[in-house]
Amino acid sequence: MKTIILAGLAGVFLFGSVVVFAQTSELKVDIVVKGDAQKVVPKDDGHFTVTTKIINISDMEQKIKVWSCNYDLSWAGSMGVVIESDVCEKNIPQDIVLKPKEDYVRDLQLKVSENVFEGPVVFKLGFDPKAASSLASKVSDKIIWSEPAMIRTKVQE
Repeated sequence: MKTIILAGLAGVFLFGSVVVFAQTSELKVDIVVKGDAQKVVPKDDGHFTVTTKIINISDMEQKIKVWSCNYDLSWAGSMGVVIESDVCEKNIPQDIVLKPKEDYVRDLQLKVSENVFEGPVVFKLGFDPKAASSLASKVSDKIIWSEPAMIRTKVQE
């Protein structure tokens, strides 16, 4: 697996967001920590949003599987964060075909783990382009990991 690091541990600041990059030979995963979460996430709430972007960097079409409601089923998180799940009546896996240089962008809700105390939280997100069920209970060699991103938590006074 070839990895290109375009951002340091804390990322690159671009239009008020932290951007981090990772890639394999066919797909690249970018994550962007949205809004004020790059500065401070209140520990009592702990919720923040990340915009995910899966990019086809190959010269051929690539197929990825995403879920109509529970997009989180295609993702795994490293220690420090919990991927939030939506409540939905129907959750249908959808095959998305990405042409060369085309991308798929969608927000993902995260929460700081309960065992994390005040201070910096460094985390990575992993996308499985073929996820057929929750990544929480399995290990896949197909997971494409982002580069580390960082947020800070603060206990409200």
